[in-house]
Amino acid sequence: MKIVFVRHGEPISRSKPVFDKYVDLGYEKIMVVAHGGIIRRYVGIGLIDHCEVFEVEYSKEFSCFGWV
Repeated sequence: MKIVFVRHGEPISRSKPVFDKYVDLGYEKIMVVAHGGIIRRYVGIGLIDHCEVFEVEYSKEFSCFGWV
């Protein structure tokens, strides 16, 4: 079995292009289910409860927060 470690910036570099595609298609709202590491980078909150819901005003110019 091969163990692969993900660097802290990789989930953001993979998620932003996906979100950008929805912006390009004209979507105004999408629902995303993700683990806390990604959510923290988009909302800037360090402690997140399980199943907590957040709304993010996303655009292609959106800048994620540093590691929180």
